[in-house]
Amino acid sequence: MSISPFFYYLIPMGIARIGVPFFLITTGYFFYERLSAKREYKTVILKYFRLWIIFTVIELLIAGKYFYPKFGSPFLFIRQTIMVGLGDAYWYLWTVPVTLLILIPLWGKKRFTFSLITGLVLFLLSMVNDSYSFVFDGTLIQKIVKLHQKVFIWTGAGFVTTILFLSVGAWINEHRNSLDVFFENHRLSVIICAVTSVILVLIESEITCSLGCNDSMNKISLLSATPLLFIIVLKYESDNQFFNYLGSLSLNIYTVHPLVNDITKMLGWNSVVSFIFTAVVSIVVSSLIRFFR
Repeated sequence: MSISPFFYYLIPMGIARIGVPFFLITTGYFFYERLSAKREYKTVILKYFRLWIIFTVIELLIAGKYFYPKFGSPFLFIRQTIMVGLGDAYWYLWTVPVTLLILIPLWGKKRFTFSLITGLVLFLLSMVNDSYSFVFDGTLIQKIVKLHQKVFIWTGAGFVTTILFLSVGAWINEHRNSLDVFFENHRLSVIICAVTSVILVLIESEITCSLGCNDSMNKISLLSATPLLFIIVLKYESDNQFFNYLGSLSLNIYTVHPLVNDITKMLGWNSVVSFIFTAVVSIVVSSLIRFFR
């Protein structure tokens, strides 16, 4: 039973795409809180690098033999493994800590404008060969953007997402008091804007995928949907323990789900069964890891 294009565009290519920027905003928010409080932060950086090495090795052991013939050369295989992982999902495990190391000097001086503008420009440029590739097919700007893909394998990887959304998280933390006041005075408007933005994510996904986009990782509507959702969750779940649990669980899901997805590919499951199986198993395994840790 194959998943219909409508639901594929709506869920995996639509609503599920909120997950990565939400995770990055959460990471930026709490890392900046640690940084501004002058607490030790090197362990956070080292944790990501450690996870990157561990899960890259695990993926190689599980799926290396299956994926290697698809690349045709050791160089392409090694590049794929290092940059994004065999299943295209481990790019953030090294780009997040590298991005944080780049941004620490700016954040230490409470300077967000440069990183926000730089991140936004990179994010918008990435869409030239991503969600809106069909608009720019054959253009010079798309050829330039494709140079990024030659290095980082695919358009959504690298730093085009991390710089922007980590900076958004840090900015929200720095201005949380004024944002709290704004939310209290405009609660209904913020919620309506958030719901509208999520609906726009779904609509944008359906339209761009139907028109033949190369991918649907980065969307214009994510620029409003993700920060607004984070602010709402932050307001109603102000307990840091909840966010620590959410952050830990989401990180577990992000590290576990590529392995599960690799297994479904090896079994030849390209269907709705594969999507549901990967989601359910990843959540269950990640919850068990969080519970027993």
